[in-house]
Amino acid sequence: MAIGYSGFMSVPIRPAATLLLLRDGPEGPEVWLMERSRGVAFMAAAWVFPGGRVDAEDEAAGASLGELGAFRAAALRELAEEADILIDPSHPLTIWAHWITPEIETRRYDTWFFAAALPEGQVARVDGSEGVAGAWFRPSDALDRYEQGALALAPPTLRTLQELAPYRTVAEALSASRRKIGRAHV
Repeated sequence: MAIGYSGFMSVPIRPAATLLLLRDGPEGPEVWLMERSRGVAFMAAAWVFPGGRVDAEDEAAGASLGELGAFRAAALRELAEEADILIDPSHPLTIWAHWITPEIETRRYDTWFFAAALPEGQVARVDGSEGVAGAWFRPSDALDRYEQGALALAPPTLRTLQELAPYRTVAEALSASRRKIGRAHV
């Protein structure tokens, strides 16, 4: 470890990816969130989108996926592992955001957030290992539960739910995300 410019011990930044799985519900878009196990090392007991580190398998699989290919491959793999949802690698994913964990943290990630609609006929479910519970939430309902102290959310999840809340359909949210990418959130 080295001392960063701010005086904190600098830890390696690991590449990671997450996927916002969206579906149209009766009252507007819903997003799949899963509660992480209390036994995991990072974000224990927090409600998050499926995601995780980019590994060597993702690097190889992502070589043919173009820009951010390894991140896309990781997002799809994590979605399959954690929510039992299979999306074809050739299916376009919409970039939603880019987050880098602040220097003060002991685990740091360079995470790309992608978004996609739930494929027809598939049902999301938690893996029972990293995730212990899962549910579809309207973003505003998840934010209300967070405000009441009933849902633990990481800052990127909180911010993403705030950004999703105004949209009336999944198509509208995905269309808007194509226009909003700027610099990384740190």
